[in-house]
Amino acid sequence: MAPRRLKEYRIYEIKLRCITGLRIGGTKEVAAIGECDNPVIRDPLTRKPYIPGSSLKGKLRSLLELTEGKYSNNGGPCSCGTAECNVCTLFGVGAQSRSEQMEDSPENGKGVSMPRLIFRDLYLTCDSKQLLRNCLDGDYTEEKTEVTIDRSSGKAIKGGLRSMERVPAGAEFEGKIAMRVFEDDDAEKHEGLLTRTLELLEYDYLGGCGTRGYGQIKIVECKRVSPDNKVLIISKASTSDSSTSALPSEKPMREEMRE
Repeated sequence: MAPRRLKEYRIYEIKLRCITGLRIGGTKEVAAIGECDNPVIRDPLTRKPYIPGSSLKGKLRSLLELTEGKYSNNGGPCSCGTAECNVCTLFGVGAQSRSEQMEDSPENGKGVSMPRLIFRDLYLTCDSKQLLRNCLDGDYTEEKTEVTIDRSSGKAIKGGLRSMERVPAGAEFEGKIAMRVFEDDDAEKHEGLLTRTLELLEYDYLGGCGTRGYGQIKIVECKRVSPDNKVLIISKASTSDSSTSALPSEKPMREEMRE
């Protein structure tokens, strides 16, 4: 099967707001006395928290897998690699799955697919940096103390006290997502899947500890721009495929885009 030609890149600017504290964990081998046990990930140069593109990609992928019935019980991502799979088309497949598919014949419906979506890291907006710097003495984060309770006694378990670092509610992050468009791609369908999966994120959570209040976010802005940053109108997606029927209406976000 001959490779298809790349036609264009579509660039989307997104901005999201933390409705509750956001925690995307960093790494720290040993916490010094008085320091937070569970720090967030930070830019090593500026020490400001950010949202890795990998975190946003992984979350959106899992949400699309849920709506497409592709969520695996073994905890791994869908890597079927079929041309009909929206998950693999948009997010790609693992290296091992690609090597296995190279051995498959075109007749069985398999095909190695280059992922259409490219996720950039998201950084604090200028206004949020200024606000957090002023309110939090330049630290940009808050520290939330939690404790594990013994259910029988109702008392704190010895050693169950822990501190969790998170970005406070109200902070906003901005970044970009790029979408590759190849010959014969249904770009409007792919665009619709992206924007509506972003809408799903508002009902779920981003980062860790989401089932206990962390990570609720709102998509403040999602717009397609040209290379010179001129805003383009995002056209209505043609997603008549019944497999997307579980997705909520795309109207709210698209109305915000037009505004």
